[in-house]
Amino acid sequence: MTRPETTGARARGGTLRAGLSKERILEAAVALVDAEGLEALSMRRLGKELGVEAMSLYNHVPNKAALLDGLVDHVAAQVPIEPHQTDWADQIRMMAHSYRSVALKHHHIVPLLSKRPFTGLKQLEPVDYAFGMLRAAGFDDADALHAFRILAAFVTGYVLAETGGSFGTGPIPEGDDPIDPDELGLVDFPHIATLVPHMVACDFDAEFEFGLDTIIEGLKAKLKS
Repeated sequence: MTRPETTGARARGGTLRAGLSKERILEAAVALVDAEGLEALSMRRLGKELGVEAMSLYNHVPNKAALLDGLVDHVAAQVPIEPHQTDWADQIRMMAHSYRSVALKHHHIVPLLSKRPFTGLKQLEPVDYAFGMLRAAGFDDADALHAFRILAAFVTGYVLAETGGSFGTGPIPEGDDPIDPDELGLVDFPHIATLVPHMVACDFDAEFEFGLDTIIEGLKAKLKS
């Protein structure tokens, strides 16, 4: 019979092993947050998932803030850096799609990506690569920084909206009473009412590509000016 304290870890595909490590703790934390959201994460709950007392975790992760920073670093490390012999626009597109793919996989952690400061070296690797690629393309230092921030904000913001229901899709939080699009009148809100079918049948992949194309074309124009 499975011991009660190992059930959570085994249910998410983990195998309880002797000894702890920071990497193992972060893997368990990511699995917990992916399954139940950030509100489920606590040192006590994480210890239960790993089959140990919460105090044992503090030998590897000093506090909750360090744990959250570790989550961001752990997820950021999953964004691949794959230099290709292509132009800078293709490289930007590849990185943006890779970042979105990882963010969608761990969408409960995405809010941390926009709120926590860079504290881990793994987070800095894709950033440094992007800066170098943009500078090599011909952007000066200031414009390279602006371009990176705009692209990062677009991908992060799009995933937050895509998974959080801001586009009129996704789960409705309990207690909310959203507006029914079918009740919007053509007289009061003619443009919204006309676009309702497109909102409901939104192709997120195509829309993301549209936004990315718009940014890249703007950067190309900036580079030529």
